[in-house]
Amino acid sequence: MSCVRLSVVIPVYQGEGTLPALMAELEAFTTKQRTPAGREFVIEEVLLVWDRGPGRSDQVLRELTAQYSWVRTLWLSRNFGQHAATLAGMTSSGGDWIVTMDDDGQQDPAFIPKILDTA
Repeated sequence: MSCVRLSVVIPVYQGEGTLPALMAELEAFTTKQRTPAGREFVIEEVLLVWDRGPGRSDQVLRELTAQYSWVRTLWLSRNFGQHAATLAGMTSSGGDWIVTMDDDGQQDPAFIPKILDTA
């Protein structure tokens, strides 16, 4: 069984306060891991889709892209909404599987291995 390459897509509206911690949590999965069922996987990329929200998320996205080689930012021309931003990230992803998350850290990255086994 080959290593499953994951793309994580995160629409960003006002995530400047939560994204740095979320990226730090996701970093643990950017090296090969095993799910509880033994499937090998790795997060190959995280796509942060800026949906033109208020605040300084755009600056934080620039900082995260510079800090982590596996983070890419997609810059939308206006606020299209969460679903459109998620779809934009999905169409730009290159992984075998896509995991979608919110920018507020509501979903725990520790559940990714179990989700992959279920899928």
